[in-house]
Amino acid sequence: MYLNILSINPNFFISPFKNGLIYKAIKLNKIILNVFNINNFIKNSRFDGKIYGGGAGLILRPEPLYLAIKKVNSIYSNSFVIYLSPQGKIIDKFLINKLLSYKSLIFICGRYNGIDQRIIDKYVNIELSIGDYIISCGEISTLVVIDILVRNIPGILNNIESSKLDSFNYLNGLLGYP
Repeated sequence: MYLNILSINPNFFISPFKNGLIYKAIKLNKIILNVFNINNFIKNSRFDGKIYGGGAGLILRPEPLYLAIKKVNSIYSNSFVIYLSPQGKIIDKFLINKLLSYKSLIFICGRYNGIDQRIIDKYVNIELSIGDYIISCGEISTLVVIDILVRNIPGILNNIESSKLDSFNYLNGLLGYP
């Protein structure tokens, strides 16, 4: 499985990808992680811009995101594109199982007030949320989703039954025993 991350802060992922289950999944060649720096796709401008229609804050501009998505798809065709946002569908075990069925995923890490809506409308296959709260960057939510995915790949946990008995998988999605 290829996990491709589009980020303006690729250094965020250095430590998490060298530790724990994500590191184990990389070492076992269960996943291949690629982090693409959005800054490398800027032509003649900045990666951020004002919100169309006014308002406070900035969004990630469409041009660098489009070029980054195009680059990833030139390497890993037909990647499933995910944008983590507060407006997205809350992640659950059914969505995780669906995501595990794809060979290549692209995660767009938003920043500020999000990304240009034209990218969402044209290129994003699904908007996901990790909960009803706001965090400072899409890198955090992307890392959460990758961790969930990795825990559910056969051969990563020493005993796959551990995953099946986790809270939300156990007793019809309820919390496990104390």
